[in-house]
Amino acid sequence: MERSPTSNGSIYKGWVDEKSYGPTESGVGLAIYVRKEEILTWKLDLKLLEFCHPNITRLLGYCLANVTMFWVYELIPAIRLDDHLFKAPNTTPLSWAARLKIAQGAAQGLSFFHQRNRPAYNNFEGNLILVDRDFNARLCDYEIDNLLAPPGCSTFERDKLDGLFGPVRGDESGV
Repeated sequence: MERSPTSNGSIYKGWVDEKSYGPTESGVGLAIYVRKEEILTWKLDLKLLEFCHPNITRLLGYCLANVTMFWVYELIPAIRLDDHLFKAPNTTPLSWAARLKIAQGAAQGLSFFHQRNRPAYNNFEGNLILVDRDFNARLCDYEIDNLLAPPGCSTFERDKLDGLFGPVRGDESGV
């Protein structure tokens, strides 16, 4: 697996068999990424189908090993929206039709989470929107701890749950 550090821990890229989800050789089968998080305490009652929507990266599975949680997501060939907008020199700017399609897809992904009273992000930014070559938007790196907070938990109360569902924000542990 290839490792890539992020602000939310480490992300690993790998491949699994498309039917059994068993490991395969590099470049063979379904491309995935695995996000590693340190978990202090965990009560997991997760239904993977709750995270199925055309505008979010699909959560395929998870593994809890001691105090480390590994989240396995579908890896899609796409470019982050902020790269389209700010970092790609010598490229044609996005058309208004493409921008509207991306905005609509991102809004539908956010709506999917919010319809369940579960905000998926504390800080939503363009680098959390993946855009494929047809300008379809998929949200990535959503915050599982927010999605698993008890129903009706306010933002203030959810912040008090940091450490229960994952590292405290701003934790300098190098996770």
